[in-house]
Amino acid sequence: MSYYIVTNNYNLPTSSASNGVLAEQYDANTPFPPMKYSWTKPRDPDRIYPSELFYILKGETTFNIDYSSFWDGYIISEKFKSLLDSANCPHYKSVKLAVINTKGEDIAKGERFFFIDMRSAVQDIIDYAHSSFILNEDMIKIRGLTVEAVRKSGDYFGNIKSYEQLSLKQENIRFDIFKLKDLAVNDLVCNEQCCAKIRESFNTIECINLMDMRPYNNRFA
Repeated sequence: MSYYIVTNNYNLPTSSASNGVLAEQYDANTPFPPMKYSWTKPRDPDRIYPSELFYILKGETTFNIDYSSFWDGYIISEKFKSLLDSANCPHYKSVKLAVINTKGEDIAKGERFFFIDMRSAVQDIIDYAHSSFILNEDMIKIRGLTVEAVRKSGDYFGNIKSYEQLSLKQENIRFDIFKLKDLAVNDLVCNEQCCAKIRESFNTIECINLMDMRPYNNRFA
């Protein structure tokens, strides 16, 4: 079976999730606050999120996203959340969002959006032996390692810059759509059936075959 990486369709005029912040409240005096809360501690898998948050975007008058990687999770529309919930998907944490711009104006236009966090259910199923990738030599040096040592140990987690082909241990796959245990790929991965549903329902989302990651690596070009 083929598998696909899910990504925002950057060929369309969709909004950029990277232009936003999550906040517990809106303050006109600090309209774009730093994300410093108890639930933003790095590498905390047991975060307890508020039931609802503000998602504040710079310079936006409308919001056009169904799915986009953001921070430690994803910003998704209610429609995409319905697809997730109808698929065989790992457990995830979900927060309702009030989507506004820095003027405090509602730019969701009646649509419902969510932030979801799937880090507690990452899937350790990458088949490095049959994948093709570029090592992150700068990170390897920072860790006091060498490329030769990494290749000899086979411990590639956190040491990969990008993939050209990404192979999975298919015998260990238990879900239709999921998050990989990997730092080079933050977006979700799905199977053929889930990809077909996404392509049928969303023009704002792309599914890119893991066997040719070039379009994914060049998505911002």
